[in-house]
Amino acid sequence: MIDRNSPVTTDELHAYVDGMLPADRLAAVEAWLATHPEDAADVAEWRAQADAIRARYGAVADEPAPDRFALDRLAQSGRGWRVIAAAAIVAALLGGLAGWLAHGASAASPSPASSAEKSSCWTGTRSAPSRPRPAAPRSGFRRPSGSRPACCRCTTAS
Repeated sequence: MIDRNSPVTTDELHAYVDGMLPADRLAAVEAWLATHPEDAADVAEWRAQADAIRARYGAVADEPAPDRFALDRLAQSGRGWRVIAAAAIVAALLGGLAGWLAHGASAASPSPASSAEKSSCWTGTRSAPSRPRPAAPRSGFRRPSGSRPACCRCTTAS
């Protein structure tokens, strides 16, 4: 419910310019514009702008929409859910392949360890292991004396 004595809102002023204002508010808006010259100036600018738009695009606005914008045809386009699902599967497979190849390339790259750091492994001068050493096998297997482990992450030569 609209109070007939309430102040005029900007929405009502726009509706007045567009000719969409309800008849019961028309007198109130005209009285408001007579007492508020700044709003009356805004309404005059909006009317001039609306007239310029109608003069420029009035003929185009009355034309029917082209057939390529027919909503019925757009809703029944040839691309069904199967095409979209197939495209998603191909994209996932290509992404997985690219990730696998990138993983292989990064795993094959040389480590940034310096030669001094590598030699400290063989001489046993490193202070702390970079990972825990595996436990000795329970079957009584012992490494021959003087042999060295295959990796260089050990702390001592055993």
